[in-house]
Amino acid sequence: MIRGHASFLLILALVTSVTFWVGRDQTASAQISSADSADATAPVFHDLSALPGVSGQLIMKPTFASEHVRDRPLYIWLPPSYGQVAKRYPVIYMLDGEHMFIDNLARPSRTEWQVDETLTRLLDEGRIREPIVVAIPSGGSRRYDEYVPQAPMQKHALRLALTFLSDEHMRFLTEEVKPFIDTHFPTLSGPDDTYLLGASVSGLTVMEAMTRYPDLFGAVAAMSPHLSLADGDVVTWLTGQLQTPDTHRLYIDRGTKGLEAQYARGFRRLRLKALDLGYVEGESFEATVYKGAAHKAKDFRDRIHAPLLFLLATDNAATADDPM
Repeated sequence: MIRGHASFLLILALVTSVTFWVGRDQTASAQISSADSADATAPVFHDLSALPGVSGQLIMKPTFASEHVRDRPLYIWLPPSYGQVAKRYPVIYMLDGEHMFIDNLARPSRTEWQVDETLTRLLDEGRIREPIVVAIPSGGSRRYDEYVPQAPMQKHALRLALTFLSDEHMRFLTEEVKPFIDTHFPTLSGPDDTYLLGASVSGLTVMEAMTRYPDLFGAVAAMSPHLSLADGDVVTWLTGQLQTPDTHRLYIDRGTKGLEAQYARGFRRLRLKALDLGYVEGESFEATVYKGAAHKAKDFRDRIHAPLLFLLATDNAATADDPM
């Protein structure tokens, strides 16, 4: 379990345990019952929806056991119509998931990105499709080991004291988490409806995942991807791996202050390569620079609407960089 979750779990003594499950054919919407009367084979989740600051229905699987990486919780945000209609939903898998919903989990900043509030607002405005969001926390002290792409970083491992776990993390994501979600929730499981979102070094991870698993993930959003890493080797590798815009979509952004300024060269290279491959800005591609934005939680919070619009926009949605 990631650092910082132990103290928060004390809150769960005040929260009701519930079990969610879907029918075996997954044609029915999810049902809810008390843990006492639920199917014994169904996974148990804690309902966090009543916690201060939570917008909508948020549940947590306290421990998701993995054969590849450290066990950790999963936080799952369910759309407003969930459990009310027989419907399947697109899914966004968000890395660094401890930052998405609750201030107390967002260490060290204690500033959540307000994904739930932003989704609620965009849905109320009719600008996005209803998604299921699966927020997957980082590995804590093993965060870099899990998120840094191994292939372009191998020669830098000793200098940066990396023990690569990126391949194991990819197996965790693709062989364990995604199948679990597709089994227990009514998802649209194909690549056109399966997305990834990450920031900083996990922004690299989501782009790597799309290049390695193009049949699983059809669109990714990388906020402030750490494109200055390894003297440009990561950018060189990524630009050689990009999928075509015929089948995939890509969102990238960056700020201009502090660490964000160091991303400028790599960001420009990645944008030009995407355009060269035929990605069209405003359609299959977004590359936005936020002037004055720093590499801080409040800056990610203030623009989280942009990648959500890019991934989920309806036909009547405005452009992703519209102010909220």
